[in-house]
Amino acid sequence: METCTYCKSEFKTKYNLKSHLIKNKSCLKKRGIELISNFQCVGCKIVLTAKTHLDFHHQTCKDYMRHKYEQIIEDLKKENEIKIVELKEYYKKIINENEKENEKENRTITELRLQNEKLLTAFEKLASQAIDKPNTTNVTTNVNHIYSDKYFLEDIKEEEVKRKCQTHLTEQVFFAGQRGIAQLCTDHIIKTKDNKVLLTCSDVSRKKFKYVDDIGNMKEDYEARTFTKKVFEPIKQASQIVYENILSDIKEQEDQEDDSNRKSVLNDKTLKAIDCFVQIANIDNPNGNSDFKNELAILNK
Repeated sequence: METCTYCKSEFKTKYNLKSHLIKNKSCLKKRGIELISNFQCVGCKIVLTAKTHLDFHHQTCKDYMRHKYEQIIEDLKKENEIKIVELKEYYKKIINENEKENEKENRTITELRLQNEKLLTAFEKLASQAIDKPNTTNVTTNVNHIYSDKYFLEDIKEEEVKRKCQTHLTEQVFFAGQRGIAQLCTDHIIKTKDNKVLLTCSDVSRKKFKYVDDIGNMKEDYEARTFTKKVFEPIKQASQIVYENILSDIKEQEDQEDDSNRKSVLNDKTLKAIDCFVQIANIDNPNGNSDFKNELAILNK
């Protein structure tokens, strides 16, 4: 039996005693020696003696999780070159939009007239083909009753999506993650002002979507990739603003809060906000947007 001369702990072998003298924090402290280790938690700065101990600690350390998610956000910012200057320009554009609204309305009327003329030509062509292809009538009728003949997926404007997100992308929608964004797209982008739609899901299980172009042709949009590409950037930018406002509010509350339970609730809200923003930032990633595709398919079947 081997005994530590400093703390009187007993060990079966000299090897165990030697390990104790090198690694035991309590014994090292009694001898006035600082523990030297490469295994330190980047979150709470606690020093551990082995990598396995550090890995186990990471599973329960909230400071480490906060650091990990904050690093993910920083990487996303670098990857997408999100800068303060861009946000300022975004706000400037919003202000200018109000001044140009009347001009846009006039342009919209002109565009709609041109679209109506194109549709009339397309429908006349379809009608002439119906003599040889009777089923074409059913397709045309379906187009008239479901899809808009004034608004088209290919004509979606980024500025219009930004304006709708500014109005409808609330904290509640943000905290619903990809499903919340799918609901927003369905209610305020896919559904048109004439009570029709730009897009429908023809096969929910295989995520097959269909839309009609501005000359009346039916087209497929697998996994809604064409639609997603049209709306992704303005949605991501609007979500970034909501996300930063949420973190700012939480930080302000934390600075004024003394109750540990309330601080824990705020910390959990921070982690949830980080997770939701990461979800939304991946709605254009075919390998990371399953919730968005599934919800969009169900809502538009």
